Amino acid sequence: MDVRYLSEAEIEHRAAYLLADFNVRRCLRLNAPIPVEALLESHLKLSLDFDDLHARLGVPKSRNEPEMLGALWADSREVFIDQSLDPVEHPEMEARYRFTVAHEIGHWQLHREYLTQSSTGLFGNTSQGPTVICRASQAKERIEWQADHFAASLLMPRNLLHHFWREEFSRTTPLVFANFQNSDWAKPPMGWTGSLRLDPPLRDCFDARAVSYFFYRASARIAPIFNVSIQAAQTRLQNVGLLYVDMPRQRSIGLPR
Repeated sequence: MDVRYLSEAEIEHRAAYLLADFNVRRCLRLNAPIPVEALLESHLKLSLDFDDLHARLGVPKSRNEPEMLGALWADSREVFIDQSLDPVEHPEMEARYRFTVAHEIGHWQLHREYLTQSSTGLFGNTSQGPTVICRASQAKERIEWQADHFAASLLMPRNLLHHFWREEFSRTTPLVFANFQNSDWAKPPMGWTGSLRLDPPLRDCFDARAVSYFFYRASARIAPIFNVSIQAAQTRLQNVGLLYVDMPRQRSIGLPR
């Protein structure tokens, strides 16, 4: 589906507006974790349920991994999440479930104008199939990237992220790997397999394995607060400028606790 360009700032603003409207109407204070189910069901009046989306849509699984994560029927205001992400049956999937729900909210908020009955959708007839299917392999498509960025902005609002960053690390400044590469935080344990793709010239100056461990440790402190995955937290922290590989002019202010 061809959607118009939206800047990161515009997407984040729209996520913040939705969250503010939800909180004002309910006289709530902004706090973590964000109640995405209430946002979707009570505020946006969309229905939320689980189903075997692979069976429902006739798409086989690949290596037992869910390819179909969620689906939105725009005209009937229905959202279905694949049953493999049900946090009651699979508690270990709760973070991924919450991000998928927020992702579907992103589609509703950002792309609703494309998802009406006048749109042919993905199945030609929106009464027979979902207007949007969210696949694991579609993350880089514009429509999916926009929904992902909306989800991250909704689940980890910038101001709230900075607040808990200060609470966790007693600092308002970013953590910069270059300033800590000789600390324990940059020494991955035996068997650590994580790695990051570093672009030149960073690739020539830093150990990608050590960088990945450093980012992991910092993100692991933030992820549980927002009930998101460590990977989602890391991506968001990098996006808002709280995690860097190198910032030549950034002074180190104390080690992480």
